[in-house]
Amino acid sequence: MSQNQQTTTRPPLITLLCTFVFAAGIYMIIQTFSGAFQHDLKDSGKILFSPLIVLFIIIALTGASGIWTMEKWGFFIFLIAACGFQVVPAIFGVWTYAWLLPVVLSSLFAIHLREMKS
Repeated sequence: MSQNQQTTTRPPLITLLCTFVFAAGIYMIIQTFSGAFQHDLKDSGKILFSPLIVLFIIIALTGASGIWTMEKWGFFIFLIAACGFQVVPAIFGVWTYAWLLPVVLSSLFAIHLREMKS
């Protein structure tokens, strides 16, 4: 029995970054539901901010799971989430430099894009 599938080993950088994304994503979901991000938004009526951020966190976690298995689709899904993390806070007027972290992570994931399976 021969397998035609190509096995791709996960680089240590991908393992480290994906672990960080999983931990940060779970932490952000907990913080969102605990009301940590609501201090500026309750008074201004921007109630959609938290659900949209949670949506993009779920998209980012989906992408990170694809990157974990070294699939290219995971990178592109994560890239969509990184763009969402720029647009949503900008629309609601709460964008800070901290929101650039997903863009930096996307750049680091892109280093290994050639090694990922199609």
